[in-house]
Amino acid sequence: MDLESIVYLQPDQVSSELGDEHVILGLNAGVYFGLNPLGSFIWKALADARPVRTIRDAVLARYKVTPERCEKDLFDLLSRLSAEGLIGIREPLAS
Repeated sequence: MDLESIVYLQPDQVSSELGDEHVILGLNAGVYFGLNPLGSFIWKALADARPVRTIRDAVLARYKVTPERCEKDLFDLLSRLSAEGLIGIREPLAS
């Protein structure tokens, strides 16, 4: 996964917004996953398939965080969500 990778929600999950947080249930594994307000912001950005770069830029525009820290934390979260089967990651189509 890199900044050009496309990330998207998998259909085998259900999620619910609880205040400024999200709770997600992976239907295949039956495991709940909770997201804090920042994670919830990222989860909502995944409603439409988009490049990681777009999500990173949205986080940088909304939160006071260095680009390096933002990318590290974003890649960590996306990797965890992918490992739980909650999101998919694909390489962009060649132009």
